Amino acid sequence: MAWPGASTAFPAANATLGQICVVGSNPCQSLTSGDATQADYLAPGAIPAPNPVSVTVISASNPSLTASAQITVINHVLVSVLPSTVNLPPLGVQGFTASVLGTDNQNVVWQIQGTGCTSSGLCGSITPAGTYTAPAAAPTPDALTVVAISQDDTSQSGSAKRHHLQRPKHTVAASRKRLCRRGRWLHGERGRQ
Repeated sequence: MAWPGASTAFPAANATLGQICVVGSNPCQSLTSGDATQADYLAPGAIPAPNPVSVTVISASNPSLTASAQITVINHVLVSVLPSTVNLPPLGVQGFTASVLGTDNQNVVWQIQGTGCTSSGLCGSITPAGTYTAPAAAPTPDALTVVAISQDDTSQSGSAKRHHLQRPKHTVAASRKRLCRRGRWLHGERGRQ
């Protein structure tokens, strides 16, 4: 990919190799003349072939003077998980979705992580589709992380926090109400009459 000097037309944007852009332009404004002393390189959406990409600058006043730079385009994968925070009761079910940017491969491996996850199933389970089922009893500590790991780049992952909610305790004392019907107390502090 050449970056010619002044008064020379720039090549059109190249989806395979990338673009030469006006410095700081977003979205990329392709350079149309050689007046610029600096330029930005916008990498293509996929790893180019060949890689590294060669960028060459040609002097406008003396075309025999050139300089080149090699730019290696690396795959940068970003993974995000939604919803990002969830509170679930025991045996509660929640579906999670992962979005993978920087690659066409949207596949992820799901995991449940937490310091209380000392044995299999203690922190619940998650399907390959991202459906999480909380355990019957909360682990200690009860804060867990649902993690989606990119299959394209296993060093990249996204996560969501999950908190296990205890079931409310129902006791007779906690659920008593003082009710009066026709002058008589029912299920109250005075007992049945």
